[in-house]
Amino acid sequence: MWGSGITPKAQTEAHASMTGKRLIDQNRLPIKTLSSVNPDLLPHEKVRVVEGLDGKYGVVMVGDGVNDAPSLARASAGIAMGAMGSDVALETASIALMEDRLSKIVYLLDLSRKTMRVVKENVAASIIIKLALVALTIIGLTTL
Repeated sequence: MWGSGITPKAQTEAHASMTGKRLIDQNRLPIKTLSSVNPDLLPHEKVRVVEGLDGKYGVVMVGDGVNDAPSLARASAGIAMGAMGSDVALETASIALMEDRLSKIVYLLDLSRKTMRVVKENVAASIIIKLALVALTIIGLTTL
């Protein structure tokens, strides 16, 4: 359906949009900073666009059909729209959204950032606890 290049400093900024069906209305997309739109693309042309963006950015490809599967596989992260998506797209993608709403991608990015923050906090806390136990063991207040 459409793909976007995600830059490290602006991870919600889309750089390209492509579709195999018809020219899309950019005003209806949840991301308003598209620099290019590529309508009426065949599957191999979508792969070429993904490969072109992949050299500059990490690429997130969002798709729902058999024609999107090669691009979903080639992208850094493939997101399949699950409710009406084809089985091939769902199996090829890294992530499957169960609702056909692009606004869920913004939620997905927020959730993944929060999850990574919690993971980092847990790793830091466990390292601090281990260091404290080692220090207590060295001075003889506890045993390992």
